[in-house]
Amino acid sequence: MKPIKTWDDRHTWARRSYIRYDPAPFPFDTQPMSQPEMKDFLWRANCQFRPGCEQAIQRLADTGRWPPSASENAYFLARRLEYAMEILTVISARIPEEPHHAVPPPQAPQSVIFRWLLRDAWESCGWNRWLTQFLAGHERKIGLRV
Repeated sequence: MKPIKTWDDRHTWARRSYIRYDPAPFPFDTQPMSQPEMKDFLWRANCQFRPGCEQAIQRLADTGRWPPSASENAYFLARRLEYAMEILTVISARIPEEPHHAVPPPQAPQSVIFRWLLRDAWESCGWNRWLTQFLAGHERKIGLRV
């Protein structure tokens, strides 16, 4: 893997990884459920896939490459990458009419940034964002209103 020096480089990397995992379907059948049942179901699904995702993320942080087993967690890795791209889009934005970015180039090692984006940011905010979006889509699918 070539050195990743800027936030734009990290966004490009995340986009390429996302393209690799995005086609993965949600790994469970989501039959009609009430919103509380669905929230509980999604929490359990996230918990079930968390260890595999975190192992893959740690391997990525240590080696710069996704392990072959990452495909077993493709759906949830794609959601984490999707959220990381949102963060990187904001971080890599340029200040209007200025020659530089709003956020200076990263100083932390690549491994720390990968773990922060794909593990810490997901757990603190990304998970809830995904949950809200999934529930809204599920309710439209089964004809309920939010």
